[in-house]
Amino acid sequence: MPTPALVTAVGLTTTVGVRLIFGVVLGMFLSLGGFFAAWLIAPQGQTLPLGFLLVGSGVGAGIGGFLGWLKPEVSKPVLAIHVVLVLAGGVAGSWCGWVLSQMLFPEGMYNPGASFRTPPFIGAIVIAVLGTNLFAGIFYIFRAWRFREY
Repeated sequence: MPTPALVTAVGLTTTVGVRLIFGVVLGMFLSLGGFFAAWLIAPQGQTLPLGFLLVGSGVGAGIGGFLGWLKPEVSKPVLAIHVVLVLAGGVAGSWCGWVLSQMLFPEGMYNPGASFRTPPFIGAIVIAVLGTNLFAGIFYIFRAWRFREY
């Protein structure tokens, strides 16, 4: 017969794993959607404002991370903290991903078998999703540890 501590540890690990997978998948999808929505909203001209694209990507990743880690039964202040954390993680991750992608791949990312190179926006989208899920996951694990909410 398994002990209650083992059942709790397995349940928490499974819950965190499933929420992480759901948050990453949904975050990637909505981050791309936010990027293209910002592309459509941005003022027309010779160049698109970088801030629009990165904030759109970060907000999309934040919404995806929020939905992936959402616990609707918690109080409103906890939900507000959750929203602030995932949006901050998404926007900060998007900016950091853009800077890191330009440093690591100054000529664009190589695509095997393709005649073009991927621009650094892909790095911004990926790091935005990782930042969002990192902040949301740490907050979720803290609340599970401190208040036994899982």
